[in-house]
Amino acid sequence: KLEQIEIQISQTKLKVQNDSISYVASQLDKEIADFQLERIDSLYRLGYKALTDLEKARIKAQQANAKQTATKNDWLQNRNELISLKIEKSNTQSDFDNKYSKTSSDKYSTESEKYDTETAIAKMENQLRNYQVRQGFYIITAPQNGFITKLLVQGLGETIKEGQPIVSFMS
Repeated sequence: KLEQIEIQISQTKLKVQNDSISYVASQLDKEIADFQLERIDSLYRLGYKALTDLEKARIKAQQANAKQTATKNDWLQNRNELISLKIEKSNTQSDFDNKYSKTSSDKYSTESEKYDTETAIAKMENQLRNYQVRQGFYIITAPQNGFITKLLVQGLGETIKEGQPIVSFMS
Protein backbone atom coordinates (compact mmCIF):
# COMPACT_ATOMS: atom_id res chain seq x y z
CA LYS A 1 0.00 0.00 0.00
CA LEU A 2 2.89 2.33 0.76
CA GLU A 3 4.31 1.70 -2.70
CA GLN A 4 0.94 2.50 -4.28
CA ILE A 5 0.69 5.74 -2.32
CA GLU A 6 4.28 6.61 -3.28
CA ILE A 7 3.41 6.12 -6.97
CA GLN A 8 0.32 8.30 -6.55
CA ILE A 9 2.45 10.96 -4.85
CA SER A 10 4.91 10.92 -7.77
CA GLN A 11 2.07 11.23 -10.27
CA THR A 12 0.43 14.03 -8.32
CA LYS A 13 3.76 15.88 -8.04
CA LEU A 14 3.98 15.82 -11.83
CA LYS A 15 0.39 17.08 -12.09
CA VAL A 16 1.17 19.90 -9.67
CA GLN A 17 4.26 20.80 -11.68
CA ASN A 18 2.31 20.80 -14.96
CA ASP A 19 -0.54 22.80 -13.44
CA SER A 20 1.93 25.29 -12.01
CA ILE A 21 3.44 25.79 -15.45
CA SER A 22 -0.03 26.14 -16.98
CA TYR A 23 -1.00 28.67 -14.30
CA VAL A 24 2.12 30.79 -14.95
CA ALA A 25 1.42 30.65 -18.70
CA SER A 26 -2.20 31.68 -18.15
CA GLN A 27 -1.03 34.60 -15.98
CA LEU A 28 1.18 35.78 -18.84
CA ASP A 29 -1.68 35.36 -21.33
CA LYS A 30 -3.94 37.41 -19.04
CA GLU A 31 -1.35 40.16 -18.67
CA ILE A 32 -0.88 40.29 -22.44
CA ALA A 33 -4.63 40.31 -23.04
CA ASP A 34 -5.12 43.12 -20.46
CA PHE A 35 -2.30 45.13 -22.02
CA GLN A 36 -3.75 44.68 -25.52
CA LEU A 37 -7.20 45.66 -24.23
CA GLU A 38 -5.77 48.88 -22.79
CA ARG A 39 -3.97 49.68 -26.06
CA ILE A 40 -7.01 48.98 -28.22
CA ASP A 41 -9.22 50.96 -25.80
CA SER A 42 -6.91 53.98 -26.02
CA LEU A 43 -6.70 53.63 -29.84
CA TYR A 44 -10.52 53.33 -29.99
CA ARG A 45 -10.86 56.58 -28.02
CA LEU A 46 -8.53 58.27 -30.43
CA GLY A 47 -10.58 56.88 -33.30
CA TYR A 48 -7.95 54.58 -34.79
CA LYS A 49 -9.64 51.26 -33.91
CA ALA A 50 -13.16 50.02 -34.49
CA LEU A 51 -15.63 49.12 -31.73
CA THR A 52 -15.56 45.47 -32.85
CA ASP A 53 -11.80 45.35 -32.27
CA LEU A 54 -12.34 46.71 -28.76
CA GLU A 55 -15.08 44.13 -28.05
CA LYS A 56 -12.86 41.31 -29.36
CA ALA A 57 -10.06 42.47 -27.04
CA ARG A 58 -12.48 42.53 -24.08
CA ILE A 59 -13.68 38.99 -24.88
CA LYS A 60 -10.07 37.81 -25.19
CA ALA A 61 -9.20 39.43 -21.82
CA GLN A 62 -12.22 37.75 -20.18
CA GLN A 63 -11.26 34.39 -21.66
CA ALA A 64 -7.68 34.81 -20.43
CA ASN A 65 -8.98 35.70 -16.96
CA ALA A 66 -11.26 32.63 -16.94
CA LYS A 67 -8.41 30.41 -18.10
CA GLN A 68 -6.14 31.80 -15.38
CA THR A 69 -8.78 31.10 -12.72
CA ALA A 70 -9.35 27.54 -14.03
CA THR A 71 -5.64 26.70 -14.13
CA LYS A 72 -5.15 28.18 -10.65
CA ASN A 73 -8.02 26.03 -9.33
CA ASP A 74 -6.52 22.89 -10.96
CA TRP A 75 -3.12 23.69 -9.50
CA LEU A 76 -4.50 24.26 -5.99
CA GLN A 77 -6.68 21.14 -6.19
CA ASN A 78 -3.72 18.95 -7.16
CA ARG A 79 -1.58 20.55 -4.43
CA ASN A 80 -4.26 19.67 -1.88
CA GLU A 81 -4.43 16.14 -3.28
CA LEU A 82 -0.64 15.86 -2.87
CA ILE A 83 -0.90 16.99 0.75
CA SER A 84 -3.71 14.47 1.35
CA LEU A 85 -1.61 11.67 -0.16
CA LYS A 86 1.33 12.57 2.06
CA ILE A 87 -0.95 12.48 5.11
CA GLU A 88 -2.38 9.13 3.98
CA LYS A 89 1.14 7.78 3.55
CA SER A 90 2.06 8.95 7.04
CA ASN A 91 -1.10 7.38 8.49
CA THR A 92 -0.46 4.11 6.65
CA GLN A 93 3.12 4.05 7.92
CA SER A 94 1.90 4.73 11.47
CA ASP A 95 -0.69 1.95 11.22
CA PHE A 96 1.98 -0.44 9.97
CA ASP A 97 4.38 0.57 12.75
CA ASN A 98 1.66 0.11 15.39
CA LYS A 99 0.69 -3.32 14.06
CA TYR A 100 4.35 -4.35 13.80
CA SER A 101 5.00 -3.19 17.37
CA LYS A 102 1.97 -5.09 18.65
CA THR A 103 3.02 -8.23 16.81
CA SER A 104 6.57 -7.94 18.17
CA SER A 105 5.22 -7.37 21.66
CA ASP A 106 2.98 -10.44 21.35
CA LYS A 107 5.93 -12.47 20.09
CA TYR A 108 8.14 -11.45 23.01
CA SER A 109 5.31 -12.06 25.49
CA THR A 110 4.86 -15.55 24.08
CA GLU A 111 8.61 -16.22 24.29
CA SER A 112 8.60 -14.96 27.88
CA GLU A 113 5.72 -17.30 28.72
CA LYS A 114 7.62 -20.14 27.06
CA TYR A 115 10.69 -19.48 29.21
CA ASP A 116 8.52 -19.18 32.33
CA THR A 117 6.97 -22.55 31.50
CA GLU A 118 10.38 -24.12 30.91
CA THR A 119 11.55 -22.73 34.26
CA ALA A 120 8.48 -24.16 36.00
CA ILE A 121 9.09 -27.55 34.36
CA ALA A 122 12.75 -27.56 35.45
CA LYS A 123 11.71 -26.60 38.99
CA MET A 124 9.14 -29.44 39.11
CA GLU A 125 11.65 -31.95 37.74
CA ASN A 126 14.14 -30.87 40.41
CA GLN A 127 11.47 -31.20 43.08
CA LEU A 128 10.60 -34.70 41.80
CA ARG A 129 14.27 -35.73 41.98
CA ASN A 130 14.50 -34.36 45.53
CA TYR A 131 11.43 -36.39 46.54
CA GLN A 132 12.89 -39.51 44.95
CA VAL A 133 16.17 -39.01 46.83
CA ARG A 134 14.37 -38.35 50.12
CA GLN A 135 12.31 -41.47 49.66
CA GLY A 136 15.56 -43.43 49.79
CA PHE A 137 16.36 -41.89 53.21
CA TYR A 138 13.53 -43.83 54.92
CA ILE A 139 15.40 -47.09 54.56
CA ILE A 140 18.24 -47.79 56.93
CA THR A 141 20.59 -50.63 56.03
CA ALA A 142 22.72 -52.56 58.52
CA PRO A 143 26.36 -53.26 57.90
CA GLN A 144 25.66 -57.04 58.02
CA ASN A 145 22.80 -59.51 57.67
CA GLY A 146 20.73 -60.45 60.72
CA PHE A 147 17.45 -60.14 62.66
CA ILE A 148 16.20 -57.17 64.69
CA THR A 149 15.78 -58.12 68.34
CA LYS A 150 14.95 -54.79 69.92
CA LEU A 151 14.09 -51.20 68.79
CA LEU A 152 16.15 -48.68 70.73
CA VAL A 153 14.45 -45.55 69.21
CA GLN A 154 10.72 -45.79 68.76
CA GLY A 155 8.16 -43.44 67.10
CA LEU A 156 7.48 -41.75 63.83
CA GLY A 157 9.40 -38.64 62.83
CA GLU A 158 12.09 -39.14 65.49
CA THR A 159 15.37 -37.40 64.88
CA ILE A 160 18.47 -39.48 65.25
CA LYS A 161 22.11 -38.52 65.20
CA GLU A 162 24.80 -40.12 63.17
CA GLY A 163 26.31 -43.10 64.93
CA GLN A 164 23.42 -43.37 67.48
CA PRO A 165 22.22 -46.96 67.91
CA ILE A 166 18.70 -47.49 66.62
CA VAL A 167 18.15 -51.22 66.92
CA SER A 168 19.85 -54.28 68.30
CA PHE A 169 20.02 -57.31 66.10
CA MET A 170 21.47 -60.76 65.95
CA SER A 171 23.35 -62.19 63.11
